[in-house]
Amino acid sequence: MIRIFERHSQGLTSDTWNLKFTHFSKIKIKLPNLLPEQQGIASILSTLDGEIASLEALKAKVQEQKRGLMDELLTGRIRVRVQE
Repeated sequence: MIRIFERHSQGLTSDTWNLKFTHFSKIKIKLPNLLPEQQGIASILSTLDGEIASLEALKAKVQEQKRGLMDELLTGRIRVRVQE
């Protein structure tokens, strides 16, 4: 593969070679068929995204409840009985 890039590159020395897009776009690269594996990974990630969204919503509800309870306790609307 590197030889193909070298063959289509332009420049005086190897450290200044330039591969023009017109040449680059014509180079064929063989890629393995990963579609089933990619679909499986995407499915797992989508499931995890849904779980994260659910947990974030639950966290927001719990934080709202905490704020409400703290307000009730700190303003004295709710009394806590302490057993001695």
